[in-house]
Amino acid sequence: MGEQPTPKIEFPKETQRFIVALTLIVGFLVVFAIIFYTTRDVETAKTVLTLLAGAITSIISYFFGAKSTEAQIEKLRFREI
Repeated sequence: MGEQPTPKIEFPKETQRFIVALTLIVGFLVVFAIIFYTTRDVETAKTVLTLLAGAITSIISYFFGAKSTEAQIEKLRFREI
């Protein structure tokens, strides 16, 4: 007897990017909280927060930059028609 194919769940590109960005940001915040509460050293926590802030900034700019680029491409496609 044949197996039933597993249904595929597909999200739009914007939703996929949002989920990835949100997951990474929450993950970074959890790592920061763990480091702060285990070391109780404010200087170490500041250093980690500074490093994570750069990563979070990169993720957020990718998310919004890709969204803006896709909107511009869609406008150009609409003009050609």
